[in-house]
Amino acid sequence: VVEVQPEFASAEVSVSTTAVTAVATTVATGAATTVTSPPEPPTLVIVGDSVPRRATSEIVAAGASAGWNVTIDARDACAMSSNPRDQFLTDCAQWVDRLDASVVGADAVVMWWGGTGEFFLWHSRSVKACDAPEQVVDRYETFLESLDIPPGTPLALALPSERADLGARENASTKCERTAIIDWAASRNLVVFDPDPARLAAGGEREVRVDGMHYTHLGAVAVSEAFFATLASAWDR
Repeated sequence: VVEVQPEFASAEVSVSTTAVTAVATTVATGAATTVTSPPEPPTLVIVGDSVPRRATSEIVAAGASAGWNVTIDARDACAMSSNPRDQFLTDCAQWVDRLDASVVGADAVVMWWGGTGEFFLWHSRSVKACDAPEQVVDRYETFLESLDIPPGTPLALALPSERADLGARENASTKCERTAIIDWAASRNLVVFDPDPARLAAGGEREVRVDGMHYTHLGAVAVSEAFFATLASAWDR
């Protein structure tokens, strides 16, 4: 026996039990309604270094609130190169090599690396961003092409942040790196997220960054919420 509650008076109601496979009651005066499960949220894949990795729980939570299913594939101290000579750790090149598998089927992809400091390794050489901004661009361009992302996939990147644990020379290099990245991203129509305004608005340096580079819980929450607000504005979500 199926009891049709008043709120279902104009709908088709299906009930499944161990005794009855399916029972449907339709009121003649009402139109049948098909009930479907909500669609799965789109998948956002973030690739990067220790900055997003150590804020995984906060980024994933903020993403869920914004309607994203977030996956983070990030590795501490690993640069965006599959050349072992461009890495400081031995297993980083192999990790970069397999990142293209991580972005397969993603609805959107984000590159999120912290600042490199005074120099970075590229083509087996030490490079300073202020001396060779074109090498900064070549690094990002080469890495992005290696991911083999389908055309039309929304792309974004998070800018490196000035580091409170480093000196003036390192942060001057980070500023040069940021400028080169912004110019390149504009030419590629990539969404750019700058974490520094959200970090600075969240509170003092001790409250938002645990070691001058990585975020405390408070800092990670503020930056994550600002990040997804940036995506929502850029991608009309």
